[in-house]
Amino acid sequence: NGIEAACYQIITGEYNYSYWTIHDPYDESKLLVLNIFQRRKPVIKADIVDNKAKFNISIDLEGDFTSVQSSYNYGENPEIIEQAYEAFLEKQIADFLKKTTDEFNSDICGFGNYLKRKFLTLDDWAKFNWFEKYKDSTFNIDVSMKIRRTGLIIRSVDNKASQ
Repeated sequence: NGIEAACYQIITGEYNYSYWTIHDPYDESKLLVLNIFQRRKPVIKADIVDNKAKFNISIDLEGDFTSVQSSYNYGENPEIIEQAYEAFLEKQIADFLKKTTDEFNSDICGFGNYLKRKFLTLDDWAKFNWFEKYKDSTFNIDVSMKIRRTGLIIRSVDNKASQ
């Protein structure tokens, strides 16, 4: 689906931008829309623990407000939204990676290229049998989200001031 395609692009560093919608942390009946883009390619570190692959993935994103339904002025306090989007995107990426290990058992993101560097020879790499061990891989995902501009949002008008 579209979210999984975006997660794939984020992990591989091919992500440009797209609009992401989440529920407002202060009012679940309202929505927030941000235009999110990748500031830097992800940093992926691979390790082998107990003969299983472990990956630490650091993702650096930036966003602009596009739509805020509530009257709360997030432009002055963007940390709440940054944390909400970080948690949302970490879960989406984790779900996507779980699908690649459990359902597809296929390293479509190219993690083997990072893990291969841990082996001295090609024979050692072949003996590790990456394609069989991918399904046992674990992923630690760290999304860093910064809101730099308020985008199209203009400060909310106070109802008392307009009367």
